Amino acid sequence: MNIELPPRTAEFVEDQVRCGAFASPDDIVTAALECLRADREFGDFAPGEPEQLLEEGENDDNSTRSQA
Repeated sequence: MNIELPPRTAEFVEDQVRCGAFASPDDIVTAALECLRADREFGDFAPGEPEQLLEEGENDDNSTRSQA
C-alpha cells in the first residue's frame, strides 16, 4: 500500500524516523492507527478528563482503605 501525505505530515514522519523515535515510517503509521483504534474503542475524553477520573478513583480507594 502506498499513501501520499501532505508535506507537513511527511516532514513530521521523516523527523521522527531521523531522531530515532521510530524505526520506519511504517512503524509510525502502525502506532497512529493503534491510537485511532483505541480512541474508537474507548471513546473520547475531554482535555484533562482522564487525569481527573484517575484522581477521583485514587481518592475513592484511599477513603475505602482508611475505613477498613
